[in-house]
Amino acid sequence: MEPQKVAAIEKFNKVLENIEYQILELAKEYEKEIKVENPDDYELEVIFEFCADEEEKASWFEDMKFCLERIREGSHDWGLASGEDHNAALESALHGQKHCWLLHLLYDDLGLKWDEILKINWLWLDFVLYYQYDYDISRIENLSQMKSRLLEIQKELLSRARSIRQKARRRVLKGEMNLFDYELSLRILFYDKEGREGIEIIEDIKFEDPFKIWEGIRGFDKNRIFSSLEYQFEELGFELEKMLTFKELWANLVLKYSHRFYLK
Repeated sequence: MEPQKVAAIEKFNKVLENIEYQILELAKEYEKEIKVENPDDYELEVIFEFCADEEEKASWFEDMKFCLERIREGSHDWGLASGEDHNAALESALHGQKHCWLLHLLYDDLGLKWDEILKINWLWLDFVLYYQYDYDISRIENLSQMKSRLLEIQKELLSRARSIRQKARRRVLKGEMNLFDYELSLRILFYDKEGREGIEIIEDIKFEDPFKIWEGIRGFDKNRIFSSLEYQFEELGFELEKMLTFKELWANLVLKYSHRFYLK
């Protein structure tokens, strides 16, 4: 391998290694942000997209919740920002180098050639934060009780969503750590009496209008407020009475932060 290519690989490794530690700090910050909302459970993931100009060369998914748990246990001797040498290159000219995990990932796990790796000039990172909430609806006996319960759940979820969205907007306006944009959505799953996954409802709640829709009323009954969940359930072709067959409503507020890092 030519000396200039060896030098370019070593330089590229230093750039990636620095980004690894930035990713780890972001993960710690986002985990704190999740816990402020007191979810019943949560997930924290990151999706890497390695790009050369407008072409994506490779992508990778990493469970950052698991990574942070390993660090707290004192067993983070592998992977992202571990500080370990991950050099597994076959070329003898590279045997004296110390490789970070991201560089190892590109040539060893994703199988990119060195010429392809050295063309990569930016990295897109999607941090995905899952705020998970479980609601018991197993003791509801009639449709009237179900309607009231759904309105209660909807009110709570809207309050949580507004809080999450407010923090996300502030982060984007600050533009720290190359933060580009955010997305916020709500995914709802109903589980039946046997615990099997049932109907899924998805809402985009980044903008104002979905909040107004959720708080709307049905035109032919001005005295009764109906939840958006009922509307969507009917739109999926189900009778509302089917809701009485469910025992659990699982809500997942999904916040995605997109970061762009230039590597050249």
